[in-house]
Amino acid sequence: MWKHVCLLGSLLWACGGAERPESSFVGALPSRQTLEVLTPDGGTATRSQGPSPLETAQLYVLTRATTANVNGLVGGVLDTVGAISRNPPSAVGPDSAAWGLSDPLSPVAWRLAISRLGPAQYAFQLDVRPKAGGDWDFQPFLHGTSEGVSPGGPTLGTFSVDLAVAERLDPVANPNVGQIVASWQLQTSGREVHVVLQGVHAPDAPPTNADVVSVLFPDGSGALAFDADASLLANGDDVQVSRVGSHWIATGAGRADAEVHQLDGGGGAQMTECWNARFETVYVRAETSTGDGGTEGDSSACVFANPLQ
Repeated sequence: MWKHVCLLGSLLWACGGAERPESSFVGALPSRQTLEVLTPDGGTATRSQGPSPLETAQLYVLTRATTANVNGLVGGVLDTVGAISRNPPSAVGPDSAAWGLSDPLSPVAWRLAISRLGPAQYAFQLDVRPKAGGDWDFQPFLHGTSEGVSPGGPTLGTFSVDLAVAERLDPVANPNVGQIVASWQLQTSGREVHVVLQGVHAPDAPPTNADVVSVLFPDGSGALAFDADASLLANGDDVQVSRVGSHWIATGAGRADAEVHQLDGGGGAQMTECWNARFETVYVRAETSTGDGGTEGDSSACVFANPLQ
């Protein structure tokens, strides 16, 4: 009997016999995975060889912490977009689709709209308003464009987010303010992600400005460059790290070069650190503008002889 029911046009989508009319529009949206900024990970097998006297590389740890913060901010926004698009749309046409969502415990209502601009080209926008308001109260929270089709979503695109819009209406669920601008490009040769944070911060926290570029290749090797304000403990002293360039091979072993400055206003230095496949420091070098500094470890243990270009 169910076989015959599935032949009815009105139930064909539910039975898996045809693509739902909104599927092409949903496929135009980036996901958390699309914009994830990745760092070296050589797998658990490489890191399970027992205790080691070597310390975990500090610039590797700093890179992981920075990317985790970026991924949390961008991923949280895209999770909201994804949750809305998984619901049945409120309207679907030949060149547009729209969704609405309002959680019973949330003081806001969301509206997602996607428009087809051309073959495999789309524009999308997420608006938010007070739940008690009307359509005229919607404010733009996120807007962007995308192009192309791949198993991982659109092959390239960009979007911007105004976090303060959601924070003003629902600070409990959206405590951060500031701007996010992100873009991505997927190719057979690798995946590139670019994220810029402008004045992003939670209540009572200093604003964060960061410019992060990540490239990941199919074999697991990659590179990451970021310009941000971050703290690092070096030789017992707190220092401020600004620019960091890291690159690594498929095992996770890699090298990072950074500009560091003392928090008390003292001089700056160039710092190089190399780590093995267990992410342990094998070589570190620091040099000030006056030529002072020192090294520790063996530079021949670095998998890259030169900084990231």
